[in-house]
Amino acid sequence: IINIQRNNVNLNLNLFSSIANTEIKGNIKIADLNNPSYSLKGKVNELNISRLTNNPDDLSNLNFTFDIDGRGIDLNNINGRFDFDIGNSSYAEYNIPALPVNIQINNSSGSNSYALKSDLLDVNVSGNFTFESLSKVINNNIELISARFKNVLSPDSVPLSENNIDIYNFSGFESDNFNLNYELKMDNPAIAEEILQPFGIIFNGNIEGSFVNDNNQFSANANLNAQKFKYQDTLIVLNNFKSDLSLTNTYSLVKNDGSVSSFEINLNAKGDSVIYQNSLYDSVNIDLNLSNSLANIKVTGKQDSSLAAYLKGKIDLQENPLTATFDSVRFNYGNILISNNKDWIIKYVPNQEIGFEQFVIKSDSVYLNLKGNYSFNGNSDLSLVGKDIPLADIYAIIFPVDSGKTLVRKQYPVQGNINDLFVNYKGDFENPQITAGVQTGKLVYIGSEENQDIGNLKFNLDYKNESADILIDLKNAVDKGALNITGTIPYSNPFKE
Repeated sequence: IINIQRNNVNLNLNLFSSIANTEIKGNIKIADLNNPSYSLKGKVNELNISRLTNNPDDLSNLNFTFDIDGRGIDLNNINGRFDFDIGNSSYAEYNIPALPVNIQINNSSGSNSYALKSDLLDVNVSGNFTFESLSKVINNNIELISARFKNVLSPDSVPLSENNIDIYNFSGFESDNFNLNYELKMDNPAIAEEILQPFGIIFNGNIEGSFVNDNNQFSANANLNAQKFKYQDTLIVLNNFKSDLSLTNTYSLVKNDGSVSSFEINLNAKGDSVIYQNSLYDSVNIDLNLSNSLANIKVTGKQDSSLAAYLKGKIDLQENPLTATFDSVRFNYGNILISNNKDWIIKYVPNQEIGFEQFVIKSDSVYLNLKGNYSFNGNSDLSLVGKDIPLADIYAIIFPVDSGKTLVRKQYPVQGNINDLFVNYKGDFENPQITAGVQTGKLVYIGSEENQDIGNLKFNLDYKNESADILIDLKNAVDKGALNITGTIPYSNPFKE
């Protein structure tokens, strides 16, 4: 029954169809068609969305009651209370448990607030904004940020037209100014898991932050506190993970040069454990600061009790090639400590090659210098050089001992130094050329009763075209005898499966 008296519409409807069974009772005041007021109660049973979309993937059985009392039909000026009581329902292959949802909306000149409360989560949004400006400004900033970083890290993939850069600058549009604060909190982890798990997601925690846009800049802040987050079983798992992220885009610095100089990004993140693609990392800490195209980064983490890492440095995203300089590097594996001797300087030409300009690896008194270029698509030229390496330190790396349990390091029978170590890789994985050389000082065999001088050893390897030329030259300690072995050994390309 529909009863219309002047500007009042009274409803008492019972509708039955293949789409849904619906009951609606209440009143609508239509004196202002652009801003009607309404007070409605009712229920909907067996709502099948696929009947509306003609898409069998939308097959559903939705059941809920509603009680709404409000005014307005535009999201920017709607006001009122909107209560829903969702019964056991289904959508596609997903089951939806019974869930009450209460929504309170208040919009007035210069003030907006939206509050959603349910057994699943609470959401609060407040500020001064319009949905049109939010959508336009946030989407354009995301598109700009994404395109600029792609341009820097992978130039061939950039989709952004620099000729239309003005559409990403809102400095002259006060109508698009806004401020918004938001908070999302999961109330009931059990219900959240029941609803989200079919989508491969488990989340227990809260997120809060803000979006602000004015004539000068766009800024976004997000604080995440996740007691537990899981995506696709073990693809990504976070436990007791907290992060603070802030991002600013200064419009006056947005230029047609494809750079990231207009962005300022700060990230602080830490977690008890992080699992990524089945690999577990403990006590993870990440600090990132990007300003004027210079990113300062510090990362620490552990893997079980055997591996720990510390990395601190900076990456210059303005230079071409990109330059990364790491002043502090430490990797602990068991009882092996690997660190940097001087700053590691690495240059990256996007999609082409990585260059090791200064990269000295230190472990005990072992120093190895990696130099040259590794090409992704062309020919590489990469060398590893070492000098004056004690064999005792090589033994300690290959056969580490727990210094907390072992007071005296084990003596291995052959002692001495490697005076020169050289390995060079040229070409590509299809046609590699490998040259290697080892030159020792005097080697000594440590016997149970007396020591025996062995002499000096020289070893050379030249590999190409699936063939290895080998030279082994051993001279005794007093140069009265020599052993020389040369030969050619066929050997399949080690980089082919």
